[in-house]
Amino acid sequence: RFRAFLDVVDPRLTLTTDKELEDSQKLLKDFEAGELDAKVTDEQLWQAKKVRDGVTNTGTGEYIFPLFRMSGFVPANVPIVAGMLNSTTLGATLFWQWVNQSYNSATNYANRSGSDMSTEEILTSYGIAVGTSCGLAYAFHWLGNNGPTIFRKISKVPVLVPYVAVAAAGAANVYFTRKPEIDNGVMVKDKDGRDLGISREAGKQGVYKTIFSRS
Repeated sequence: RFRAFLDVVDPRLTLTTDKELEDSQKLLKDFEAGELDAKVTDEQLWQAKKVRDGVTNTGTGEYIFPLFRMSGFVPANVPIVAGMLNSTTLGATLFWQWVNQSYNSATNYANRSGSDMSTEEILTSYGIAVGTSCGLAYAFHWLGNNGPTIFRKISKVPVLVPYVAVAAAGAANVYFTRKPEIDNGVMVKDKDGRDLGISREAGKQGVYKTIFSRS
């Protein structure tokens, strides 16, 4: 499972071309149809699966824009995190919190587990995430200047304010972006990829474990 995760976050997948994706998808379809060329090796099949799963949404089959793939998550967050940690003014802090949550919302939606979301649900989850992040950042900034001594001391701790704002907003972002998975469930498959049925419990566990891992 850990190795599978490492495959998905491999930054090289952000550079996958359309032809590489098409070739990988064709190879896997041939394998499933029992029409695979005898010269194709297991290594080639695993690489094809890595490319398909890293470039498309495994639940919907939709193509994922490179920046919003899990393989692009770490590279894209380097400048965002640097911006948040080096913000010294309220305006800069709010700006980078907005950038961060906008990116996270797009990434969460692109990598959802297949449940459809209406435009209203998308805008609601985005608004809650941005509002939570910027609201907490503003509150900490105000308390650091005008609140009790304890808050002034806490606000001076390096990275504390950005971390609390990001963690809280990130949890809200994931929860509301992927809430349909909790309400409607997700498709559960066996080890061979065959559909077993819809499970709300699986959807709930997937969302909560994602929140925990990202906080």
